[in-house]
Amino acid sequence: RVGERLDRATNRPPLVEASIRQTIGSVYTELGEYATSVRHYEGALRLQREQLRKGHPDTLRSLYGLSMALWWSGNMSRAESFTREGLEASLRELGETNRLTLQFMQARAFAAMFLCEQPWSEVESIYLRAEALHRASLGPEDAETVKLLYGLGLGYSLNWQDEKAASLLEPMVEQSRHLLGKENPQTAALLALLGYTRMHILQLEAAEPPARESLKITQRT
Repeated sequence: RVGERLDRATNRPPLVEASIRQTIGSVYTELGEYATSVRHYEGALRLQREQLRKGHPDTLRSLYGLSMALWWSGNMSRAESFTREGLEASLRELGETNRLTLQFMQARAFAAMFLCEQPWSEVESIYLRAEALHRASLGPEDAETVKLLYGLGLGYSLNWQDEKAASLLEPMVEQSRHLLGKENPQTAALLALLGYTRMHILQLEAAEPPARESLKITQRT
């Protein structure tokens, strides 16, 4: 209802509207209604770019939210351009240890990996740099660090470096259980990937338990 009222309203203070649209965009992303989320984030970003400087934190938050909504909707090429723009602006305005900068860095690494437009060695260096900054700034037990390491493990697996992936993922599974909970979707994703990488290196008996556990978590949640 708020979104409909925003669409009809006139003469509303632009930054108030932008803030409301940013919030609505985040809610629709959580609900998985990405097209509506994109529309609200685009509205917020347009107003913030008119009223604020390019690297203002509010503008960057809308830029990040928009890139994520586009990513989850399958529009990876457009999302990638926003992650690149956001990372450059956030590094310049907020510095490399700011949490928002680290979020853009992580999104940039994922986008580069899935678009396959750079050699894996270059993408790996992005991940390793991001990992070092995440560990130093947020700590090894932060949920964002866990998510980043999942991405790195997935990259190793997709590029046939399964022994590297398995050695990275084994401690991460326990860490995710401890930090995020045994029923968390991120824990299930780590377990599935661990099973997959063990299967690739023909550790079939060791691959089955994490795969089964991941399946059960996914079915329950």
